[in-house]
Amino acid sequence: MSGLSAWCLRHYDVLHDFAAPLATVIAAGAAVFVTWKLGSRQAQIAGQQATTAKLQAAIAKQQADTALDRLRYDLFERRHFIYRTVHEILSTVVSNAMAAGSALDIHDIALKLLVLDEARFFFPPRICDFLETLHGDVEHVMQLRLRHLVSTSSTAAEMALAGDELVSALQRLDQTRRNLPAIFEDALSFRQLIRPPS
Repeated sequence: MSGLSAWCLRHYDVLHDFAAPLATVIAAGAAVFVTWKLGSRQAQIAGQQATTAKLQAAIAKQQADTALDRLRYDLFERRHFIYRTVHEILSTVVSNAMAAGSALDIHDIALKLLVLDEARFFFPPRICDFLETLHGDVEHVMQLRLRHLVSTSSTAAEMALAGDELVSALQRLDQTRRNLPAIFEDALSFRQLIRPPS
């Protein structure tokens, strides 16, 4: 028997007694290593997911801000269209109502007056009330003009009175046209660009 074999046989009992606990310690060490490795990988994945979630939140905020900017732009465009329509109505009526041979297109004005009905969706109540009053004033001027142009049985005094009433109504409309920027200022201005008067 060789020396190594003899040594192994003599110490077999000692090695046998320590083999099971040694295997348990090695297995436990391997389990700790694997658990540590998996835990660190999961921590890394969780960190990446947190970063991804932050990026997604930032993208969602940018998309919400873009959608809000688009809504503001669309609202401004619609409000400005209504403002331009009001200005066109007043300019057309004031410049053409007194001229006997003028071609005041009543149908065109009626279509533009329909645009004013949409204002309730885009403007605050103060401007909606103004536009409703303006609608009635324009219709009143149109009726006065029609009565003034087609009246044949009226006396000269009645014609002069009707003409005076028409001129007075047109002057009020012309004053309203001049005041339009002030009336619509709050609804159409960009507050961040306007400096308060010093």
